[in-house]
Amino acid sequence: MIVKNYCKLFLTMLWLKIYAKLKTICGNQKLPVFRNGVYISWESKAKEIISDKGDIIYSGLSKNIGKVQYVATISINKNYFSDELESLQLHVKLTFNYKELDVEERLRRSYEELSYKRILGANKDSKNVMSDLTLIRNSSYGFNINWKSSDETVLKGSCVKRGKCDKKVFLIAEITGEGYTRCKRFDFVVKAQSDKNRKVLIMVPHGDDEVFMTYNVIRKAVLKNYQVYVCFFCNVDTKGVDNAAKRHKESLQVLGYLGIEKSRIFCLGYSTRWKKTHIYNVPNEIMTSVNGDIQTYGSKYIRDWHSLRTGSPALYIRENVVRDICDVISTILPDIIFVNDFDRHIDHIAYSLLFEEAMSICLKKAKGRYTPLLYKGFVYSTGAYTKPSFFKMFIPYTQKPLHKSKYYPIDYETELENPALCWKDRVRFKTEKELLNRDIHYNPAANALLMYHRMYRNIPCFIKKDSVFWQRRTDNLLLNAKIKASSGNVSFLNDFKLTDTKKLNMVPYKFDAGEWIPDETDEKKEIEIKFLKKVRIGRLRFYRNRGKAYITEVSVSFNNKVKMFKLFYKDEAYKDIIVNIDSTDKLTINVISRKGKRTGFTEIEAYNK
Repeated sequence: MIVKNYCKLFLTMLWLKIYAKLKTICGNQKLPVFRNGVYISWESKAKEIISDKGDIIYSGLSKNIGKVQYVATISINKNYFSDELESLQLHVKLTFNYKELDVEERLRRSYEELSYKRILGANKDSKNVMSDLTLIRNSSYGFNINWKSSDETVLKGSCVKRGKCDKKVFLIAEITGEGYTRCKRFDFVVKAQSDKNRKVLIMVPHGDDEVFMTYNVIRKAVLKNYQVYVCFFCNVDTKGVDNAAKRHKESLQVLGYLGIEKSRIFCLGYSTRWKKTHIYNVPNEIMTSVNGDIQTYGSKYIRDWHSLRTGSPALYIRENVVRDICDVISTILPDIIFVNDFDRHIDHIAYSLLFEEAMSICLKKAKGRYTPLLYKGFVYSTGAYTKPSFFKMFIPYTQKPLHKSKYYPIDYETELENPALCWKDRVRFKTEKELLNRDIHYNPAANALLMYHRMYRNIPCFIKKDSVFWQRRTDNLLLNAKIKASSGNVSFLNDFKLTDTKKLNMVPYKFDAGEWIPDETDEKKEIEIKFLKKVRIGRLRFYRNRGKAYITEVSVSFNNKVKMFKLFYKDEAYKDIIVNIDSTDKLTINVISRKGKRTGFTEIEAYNK
């Protein structure tokens, strides 16, 4: 590994020397800070002319200067995604050619660098503006740029405010400096915001997770003029309350850039770190965060959901988290929901499970009248921490996570981090063409991620030719059925949770709860299901308990008929059986045979088709 890292440093050094030889500095430079796993920092040897960031200071001092010097420090982290640096480090002295420009030439270049492409942001063209613009305030050649809008109710600065109908608006860019002024006009059509189109709700634990998991989904939904909502479960307050506010500000900037209105961005306001144990582990008890908070909070950028809805914050109680999630769903009533699944991060697992508890409550309350499309996906294993391959010759499709990956190894014996999911069942969303643009300055997904602090290192990893999710059906007929059993806890069989854990504490987490396990002394091992009315059942799905023991055969009784079905074989996560029952209001399921002891189900689902 050390030899390989030295090779990386050496190749980066050669590349930097070629870069400096070919580069002529005459305007502000975007100096590279990351290349193929190598970090690059810069120190200017002529700060009176050009800063460490590559910003030129235009003054009389720069006249007749033909060369400028930098020292580039290149280093490698111990791990691709780690902040901890290895001792491997090289300092490279670089000399750039410098070209002094007169004022009129700098003004001309400042005028020419202002283009639709530079300021459109994530919008496809000027006639279909749906998201915030990226207005330049200073040119690369030392001039200030002021912007004036013809209609500030629609376009104020870079912020786009969409109304009920399409509106034409123009911006005037006024380029000023050193006694010179020049103007340039840009015409736009700001598209109407539809209140009738489908609603999409994205729920993730932290700001930046929404980009890693749903950058492609957000892009597709915005272009289709869907109503897109984003809700964060918790504040990113690991480093304090001020850090949470900073992340809120970044999230508003990112999501505004992607085309999501500020009024549709929410945060529940729960903490990321707890003093004793995670809030998921303790029911009916007020929890305290490491910052000493006991209730939800927001910032001047995003208010916490409970305060927004009721005028006061919610106490840090597990049950309040579930109630707040329920309130978000029932208030928005989204047609499509995207939620994170079980990543290694404790918040990702906890809030995934808490969401499923809330979803169960909402679906049971609706009694079949509300059945949104629900997709769950991974933030890390299929997004942020995959093999960095975006800048390779061919951009790959999302690959199956590996147990022995050097980037993000799966710590479980199961196929995926959620033991109830199978790779073959993934739903693939083809990535929009502009999101595959390797010029990251014109790639909406890469630009969005760059707005979050220090996220540039993940750019080579998260963009693929597709993004993958797993659909959770919400039309399960058993959700409102009455279930009894000869033994065991039947409440787990229709709680919408495919697995659970007794306690979230350390990786790898143990999924050892939420299972119906009949007593060993129970000879019947029977489940009786009564529906509120007669229903048609085309298919039953059984999710197996965790462990090496499993049920191999069951009988299903209905309308005075009995049918035998083979169930699990070895490591299957679930088993579908086709029953084709035209009409019944009662089912009885008996365990006929099993392999090993302590066998059961985590969930049973029944569908019309």
